[in-house]
Amino acid sequence: MFNKPLGVITSMDDPKNRPIVADYFPKNMRLFPIGRLDKETSGLLLVTNNGDFANKLMHPKSLIPKIYEVETDLLMDAKLVAKIKKGIFIGYNQWAKAIIINQKRIKSRIKVLLQLHHGKNREIRRLFYKLNRKLYSLKRVKYGDLELGNLPIGKFRELNKIELNKVQKTLKF
Repeated sequence: MFNKPLGVITSMDDPKNRPIVADYFPKNMRLFPIGRLDKETSGLLLVTNNGDFANKLMHPKSLIPKIYEVETDLLMDAKLVAKIKKGIFIGYNQWAKAIIINQKRIKSRIKVLLQLHHGKNREIRRLFYKLNRKLYSLKRVKYGDLELGNLPIGKFRELNKIELNKVQKTLKF
């Protein structure tokens, strides 16, 4: 489990020499990310050296819920929350669907906790753009049963046996 900082590309190599996930791991560790977080998204990113494990976690059929914390400008009323749950067209023949778990005002901003299952390319950003909402920050805080918790930004830790067993049960290994 890695807490990806802002401005870091989810890649193990970059010909343009931009900051990448691999910069945060010892060079002798042959790892690769499970899925992606865009450059301007922070938070929980899983990395592994097990290709089968990664493929099962990333497969759309796995339907593993991912929870994100979004900072935006306006509260969403019940009608909009229901519309987002049903799905909103975000272009390129794609629909964004999310479950709004919680939203609360913190000073002049709204913190929204939302859940996705698929995580299409920049889906949350495209959703908020279609809703005419500002998106100040986006952070993944949970992947299935795994929670980012208080893991410091730019640090990683190995999953413990209990966490690994939970993930394996979810995937029916």
